[in-house]
Amino acid sequence: MTKTIKLIPSDVKFSVKKGETLLSAALRQQIPLSHSCKTGRCNSCQAIAVENGQEKVVLTCQYQPVSDVDLIADYFPQLVGIEEKLIPCKVTDYQLINDHVLVLYLRTPPNQPLNYLAGQYIDLSLDGVSRSYSLASLPCDGQLELHIKRVEHGVMSHQLLTQIRQNLLMRLHGPKGTFFIRDLNHSGPIVFLATGTGFAPVKAMLKQLFLEHYTGDIYLFWGNRHLSDVYDESPQQWQAFNPNFHYVPVVSQESALQPAVQGYVQQVAVQQLHDFSSAHVYACGSANMIASAAKLLVQHGLAVTHFYSDAFVASTN
Repeated sequence: MTKTIKLIPSDVKFSVKKGETLLSAALRQQIPLSHSCKTGRCNSCQAIAVENGQEKVVLTCQYQPVSDVDLIADYFPQLVGIEEKLIPCKVTDYQLINDHVLVLYLRTPPNQPLNYLAGQYIDLSLDGVSRSYSLASLPCDGQLELHIKRVEHGVMSHQLLTQIRQNLLMRLHGPKGTFFIRDLNHSGPIVFLATGTGFAPVKAMLKQLFLEHYTGDIYLFWGNRHLSDVYDESPQQWQAFNPNFHYVPVVSQESALQPAVQGYVQQVAVQQLHDFSSAHVYACGSANMIASAAKLLVQHGLAVTHFYSDAFVASTN
């Protein structure tokens, strides 16, 4: 027997079948709710369910309602009409930047373009193994750019690093996720926090802001263990022609080497900006960084509703 879910405050309604989670039911009916990993580990899909007169915090990717529910949750009309597809793709180029990052460039067939928002991700499949990777490119770039981190004992990264070649055929499923620029009309500072290959979706979002001629201050704090781990020179290049763009490389496991600052991205951001009351913050990287950043920045004036994140969580298979 199906249950009826009403989203608050949008009043959008959808149905949930027996044994189905709130999130899977919503996505099946093209109702875009906030989510990322779909495994219950990143907390991106957290919402408040009002069921039988009781309020409780739930993860929509895990929760199966037993009755009709009023769900207090974000709803994203920007994603309406962006359809998830299963598409073949081909490697057009690749670069092994250092010992642990592979930059991969893909094309889809001309009659199957991928429509997506900057910041979203895809599931990439090779030889029966599938992993999620954020898109570092924009649709107008003409090809898809992925940043692949070498993972110790990682099946997918091992396959890619050993089998990669021009014209290698794979499949992608996407776009997915709700990590994207929420308000281009925001006049205050936009702050990006990234760790490691969490820079990938941030790169796409920054390119979008530059194309949109965003006039407010934009900050990027990109954290890595060592300065040699910084695998993309784009932020340095962007500074040369974007006077409102401020880039701060951050290193955690060595004494700071110019132009880097030693520490963790959330701590360095607070040290340099102090007041986040007028900011919108986008964080992508480790779940620990995101949890710490959310707590710390709210203590320094950030509105809880203006913190947006995409946590990278390890695969369980």
